[in-house]
Amino acid sequence: MDDQLYKAPIEYVPEPPRAPTNKAKELIYKYQGSQKILITLGLAFFFTGLISSISFLHQLIPDLLLNISSTKSTATVKSIENDYSVLYDDEYPYEITFSYNVGNTSYTGSSSSFNSSLISDFIINKPVNIEYSNIVPSLARIQGMKISSIPLWILFILFFPITGLILTIVSIRSNEKEKNAYKYGIPAIAAIIHKGYDYSSTSNGKHPYQIIWKFKADEKFYVGSLSHMNPDELRNLINKKDTENENIVVVYLEDKPQINTLYI
Repeated sequence: MDDQLYKAPIEYVPEPPRAPTNKAKELIYKYQGSQKILITLGLAFFFTGLISSISFLHQLIPDLLLNISSTKSTATVKSIENDYSVLYDDEYPYEITFSYNVGNTSYTGSSSSFNSSLISDFIINKPVNIEYSNIVPSLARIQGMKISSIPLWILFILFFPITGLILTIVSIRSNEKEKNAYKYGIPAIAAIIHKGYDYSSTSNGKHPYQIIWKFKADEKFYVGSLSHMNPDELRNLINKKDTENENIVVVYLEDKPQINTLYI
């Protein structure tokens, strides 16, 4: 019966809320076509970027906390050594360790720098100007330096998880809108205005097959579309004749007709 529902007169469309047919579960409720490409790409960007970001950004958190709120003070230089755990541009940073007091509590902190000319200004057991965090007093750095030796431009790596999250949300929202339209939408007759491959999306060198329709609601025209990586899944839903302007049944949200989907 599912394969024949798209041919049914508009009067046969059940009243909302309507349950999805098996065909609707496969083609509308699941992520297919461009939605599937978008969510796959989004999740790949998000998790790959998140793993890379965590490995770097946890080292920048202390400096970010100091940028938010800090108090200037003085400390005593305890040691000046190369940090061989970090290599950047064939150079190891210098790490200056110092001790300082906040009230009656003593702390030890450190700062890193690749600038060797700055290191000559520091002398062991001599005072140095520092700033410590008002949020976490155990975090401190020499004024004009950073705790971490990682450059702040590494923050660009956040582009990947943020972009991935945005793509994922866009795909999920698009799918949820279509499901709501199918469940609660008002039926209407639509005309197919395009059927063919969507060259704006690609997955493994293949483009999804797409049908685009147009219908009228509240004296205005609206368009909608549905895509799938397997062309036959959509070709079987429309008339066999190879002509434009074939009629199909769609359902749309009454207050937002731009949110619509095919009734199958």
